[in-house]
Amino acid sequence: MTPFYRDREDWSDLTPIPQNDAPNAVCTIAYDEEYVDAMDYFRAISMKQEFSERALELTGKIITFNPAHYTIWKYRQECLFALNTDLDVELQFVDEIAEDNPKSYQIWHHRQVLTEHYNPDSPLAELQFVGRFLTDDSKNYHAWTYRQWLIRRFSVWEDELDFCNKMVELDVRNNSAWNQRWFVLSASLNGETKEFSVTIEEELDYALAKLSLAPNNESAWNYLQGLVRLANKRGISGVDQRATTFAMDLRSRGSVAAPVHSFLVEMLEIINSEDAKSRATLLEILDDLSQKFDTVRAKYWQFRKQNIVL
Repeated sequence: MTPFYRDREDWSDLTPIPQNDAPNAVCTIAYDEEYVDAMDYFRAISMKQEFSERALELTGKIITFNPAHYTIWKYRQECLFALNTDLDVELQFVDEIAEDNPKSYQIWHHRQVLTEHYNPDSPLAELQFVGRFLTDDSKNYHAWTYRQWLIRRFSVWEDELDFCNKMVELDVRNNSAWNQRWFVLSASLNGETKEFSVTIEEELDYALAKLSLAPNNESAWNYLQGLVRLANKRGISGVDQRATTFAMDLRSRGSVAAPVHSFLVEMLEIINSEDAKSRATLLEILDDLSQKFDTVRAKYWQFRKQNIVL
């Protein structure tokens, strides 16, 4: 079959509409001829608002040329819903496109629109699909975003902490995995989850254990700081002291990790803010950060020091 719609009998009823470039355009885009042909016929068919099988086929071809073309994905959705196309058939098409374009926002958004529209009984297949892509690329922002939507939409929290554990084990410095863990913890403490409850004390143990393995891991220190602030907000005592003691112990043993010291800056401003000894230690740590451990941000740490009331 000819690759051009202009040569196909089943498209002969349409007059293609060319792209309206400026008459004296200095530098036009050198589109592939097949893409130009397909887009010319898309303009014609969309002008008619035709949501047919041939329109669906046309969007598929254009997407293979340009998977980021949001307008085409949107029109494809209209065709799918008008034709009541089988969800599994469409997901197979999207799977093939996603293999070569795993970080395309449009692909993940399309899956979300499909899932919302067809409303399957269980999101298990979708969670497995996302998990496979995150195993290949654990920092795929769009995949994580879609996963969070699935979990909230279908309220399937019970296994997500295990998934977070798996991702952290694969890469303890994966900020996306730590962020997902915080997402689950926050939902648990806010009452979104009914199946289980995650406690701050358990998470404190977990974070400290991972920091013992990699003290320079900024992701885990940020997570720990979040735990401390959350515990203080909820009136849970002892968490800030235990976290600070852990970090001070690393410092006393000669740690030169900037995240250890920047964490202590935050903690010492929370704990004993009126204590002269704590303020002296804080000033010393700020000097270490600006002069030795984090010189790239020296002016920031000097600014923090200037704002401490002696």
